[in-house]
Amino acid sequence: MDAGRRRRPQPCISAAAPLTVDVDATLITAHSDKEGAAPTFKRGFGHHPLWAFADHGPNGTGEPVAVLLRKGNTGSNTAADHIEVTRQALAQLPGLPPGRPGRQVLVRTDGAGATHEFLSWLVKAWVAYSVGFSLPAGAEQLIATIPASAWPPAYDAEAQIRDGAFVAELTGLLNLSGWPTGMRVVIRKERPHPGAQLRVTDIDGNRITAFATTHRPAAPAASCPTSSCGTAAGPAAKTGSESRRTPALPTCRYTTWTRTGSGAP
Repeated sequence: MDAGRRRRPQPCISAAAPLTVDVDATLITAHSDKEGAAPTFKRGFGHHPLWAFADHGPNGTGEPVAVLLRKGNTGSNTAADHIEVTRQALAQLPGLPPGRPGRQVLVRTDGAGATHEFLSWLVKAWVAYSVGFSLPAGAEQLIATIPASAWPPAYDAEAQIRDGAFVAELTGLLNLSGWPTGMRVVIRKERPHPGAQLRVTDIDGNRITAFATTHRPAAPAASCPTSSCGTAAGPAAKTGSESRRTPALPTCRYTTWTRTGSGAP
């Protein structure tokens, strides 16, 4: 890419409407003994590459910007791999300061990216993030203390209420020492799809999932056909809420849509 194209700014992106970079791994089956092929965590055999895609929103497509080839037995939550593929991806974005592009870029991944090392690196790179988050033991007792009035309905990408889904903020009820300063934890409860099995940590027949983010409530941004503000648990399921307050916690407002991806809740 020539220098002129590298200097060309990304159109219509800002901290309120950032360019989203999705980081997600996939399993590729190998039917013979190829270099790097190994048993995978899903009892298959093949490779486990880690990808980064620029999400150009509902009017665009996902554009691959980096990939890290990995052996099939590579761990899912390897922080060094997430850092490396994200570093490569950010270097591919034209018109942004190298190394520290700012909050006009949102890095989004599933729970495999929820490591102290990776999130601390994202903070140093000064980018926004939104990653799947595993709740600690005993979280169900904390969730039970949230009043019904603090569970506004979730909305989908078309700003329509997602039937049977609700969200709340758990940040002020968790011990987040050791995690980056300013990290928020948002939870969703939703009736599971037919045939899905509940876990022991789910509550009242609802599936409980969570994501960690730096994203803050903001006024609606001007429409931009080339960018999208994703604010949930990575390339898998995403949820949001209208403006309501959990007592003593910041306002939580999100927009979400559903996409498939490995590690989906």
